[in-house]
Amino acid sequence: MNRRFFWMFPAGLLLMGCASAQPAPPAEPGSPAGSISLRLPNTMTKFDHVVVTGDRISGPNLELSRYGDVYRGRAYGEIVDLEWEGDTLVGRIGNGMGTALRFREYADGYSLEGQFSGGRGFIALRGNLLKAVAGARRFDLVTDDGLVYRDVRYTVRPMEVVLSPEIAALPTREQAVALAMFLRH
Repeated sequence: MNRRFFWMFPAGLLLMGCASAQPAPPAEPGSPAGSISLRLPNTMTKFDHVVVTGDRISGPNLELSRYGDVYRGRAYGEIVDLEWEGDTLVGRIGNGMGTALRFREYADGYSLEGQFSGGRGFIALRGNLLKAVAGARRFDLVTDDGLVYRDVRYTVRPMEVVLSPEIAALPTREQAVALAMFLRH
């Protein structure tokens, strides 16, 4: 018996199966996805990012769903259960770590400030500045275009936080939550 037959027969079956497969249905139109990226200072090839689509914030280390004023999911291995009570984002991150961040809106942006996962938290996106104290990270960044915020202390390969135009178009409270949860780790 011919050895090629044993090789060609399974390959032929595989090709016939692929040819008869139904095409995938087209994606349903929805709200455009927005993204936030963080590029680390020593290399532009290492970065972290999240995508915000409708009621979800997702990335390699972040998976949150929004149910009205409630945000639930996981962030960097910790359970997140947050909700808006008036102008304050309250709840828990991780093992009972309290969060109570007061949201303030200004003509040129917004800020969140208060208890953030058991420590002091502050995030402000105002004018051309992005300042934050989120967990162990500290940010003091500026922008020329409102989308790419760079650390001005370093001229060669500075840290960057990049917001897509879709993120910039979100309501400010939704932007604030996405940015806070992303910058926290």
